[in-house]
Amino acid sequence: MGEALVPKPDLCSMHLLTSARAPNHERSDVTLSRFARLTLPLVAAALIVPLAAAPAAGLERPESDVDSLNSTGVSVELEPSSDGDSVSRVSGPAPELNAAAAGTVTGRVLVTPIGGGSPVPATSGATLVRFWLSVGGVYQQQGTTTTFDSDGDFSVEGLPAGTYRIEVLSFDGGAPGKAFYLDEEFWVDADEIAFNEGAGTNLPTITVDPITIATGRIAGADRYATSVAISQSLMAAGEADVVYLVNGLGYADALSAGPAAGISNGVVLLTRPDQLPSVVATELARLDPARVVIAGGTSAIGSRVVNSVRSILPTADIDRIAGADRYATSRAIVADAWPEGATVVGIATGRNFPDALALGAAVGSTSGPVVLVDGARSSLDSTTRSFLTNLAPASVAIAGGPVGVSNGIQQGLNGLSSSPSVQRFGGDDRYETARLINDAFFSELAPDYAFIATGAGFADALAGGPLAIGYGAPIHLSTQRCLDAETANDIVFSFVREVYALGGTAVLSNRVINGSAC
Repeated sequence: MGEALVPKPDLCSMHLLTSARAPNHERSDVTLSRFARLTLPLVAAALIVPLAAAPAAGLERPESDVDSLNSTGVSVELEPSSDGDSVSRVSGPAPELNAAAAGTVTGRVLVTPIGGGSPVPATSGATLVRFWLSVGGVYQQQGTTTTFDSDGDFSVEGLPAGTYRIEVLSFDGGAPGKAFYLDEEFWVDADEIAFNEGAGTNLPTITVDPITIATGRIAGADRYATSVAISQSLMAAGEADVVYLVNGLGYADALSAGPAAGISNGVVLLTRPDQLPSVVATELARLDPARVVIAGGTSAIGSRVVNSVRSILPTADIDRIAGADRYATSRAIVADAWPEGATVVGIATGRNFPDALALGAAVGSTSGPVVLVDGARSSLDSTTRSFLTNLAPASVAIAGGPVGVSNGIQQGLNGLSSSPSVQRFGGDDRYETARLINDAFFSELAPDYAFIATGAGFADALAGGPLAIGYGAPIHLSTQRCLDAETANDIVFSFVREVYALGGTAVLSNRVINGSAC
């Protein structure tokens, strides 16, 4: 939506994990590979440069500091691996393992003060080292330490033998700082190290620099072109397995389609109900997916659009997933993408969109779906109850307060046979609701990326869901004019390195991504 993206100098060095997936440099607005770090045009942001000025913008350092990052959570961060496959990073302690213990692991952490100068030793309580053990292709948090001596040295015992990635988070430099072993800035670049049974390991010194947040914008001339720009930021040509085509004038079907696309190596593209926009047609041809899901009935997306898709992708499977209403359509989309059930399920009202905008990226980061309910009902309807019983979630996240999703529905969710932990995230407005959701799902992971979308519309946030899921990142909401101080605070102190606005300046001004707090 809004203006097309104008390129700016790229301050982030590009790191491709395979040359076959190199971005298309002939385009000026986006790169095309999900298997590289996002390398959209970036500029240094005022969000954190210099951090000493942050309190003037209403920013406050969290009282809990890094200690809050050392507890159990449900979040998962997806990052590309060296062979192009997704690598999950699971917050919280790993399950009990029968692996033999490695010997003592020792190392030293130095932290560069904000403004420069010689690195100083990390101090206890202000710096956290986390050890991520590779278990069947998933990295699980297996150990931590926040204890250092006067030289910044630490010692950890009892880690299971295995292959690890090591992460350091710090406030010692006067600002959030983050580094991965060995002195890498991004999780995707982190080196692996083997801790052998019974053998001690002395790690090289890790130096942590204060984070300077860089920002970019993903935008097209309108909402349809923006959905294409988002798709191109996530997927190289021919890499998408599935495309979910949704009505760009309605939100209901996209609320469930976004997480489904995100966990299926797919994207969401918007279309007009009766005509496939030319920019979307071109993107479908570039993606060349094996499957296209038409989300919703013929009143949402007509046969003319379907025929256009068939002419572009004559060999693709084109499936319409639709029910008698938006709730039945939601259940059908979820049943198709989660045939084996889901551990975490998001619940949102189908009567409006604001509370659910951040939910899709959040539950999608745990490989979970969003199921729509008629939030005004006094109780959970029997059809949805039966459907959720089959999904058998261990955790349920409700987006919005009782006005959006009634207390009676919450009681029904508490009574599901899987005995899920049910938590409601309802703020005073859509922006606070998004903050509560993001804090719960992402604060412990310290993701490298964050996205900002307008809270006044649905198109950009819903199209951006698969992108956020692919990069293990939250979607924050903002007004057009400025970012509220609490959201800016969350972004700065969540150890994010890169922030991207979804949509043009008509929906999100440059002030938003430059850190101008309301």
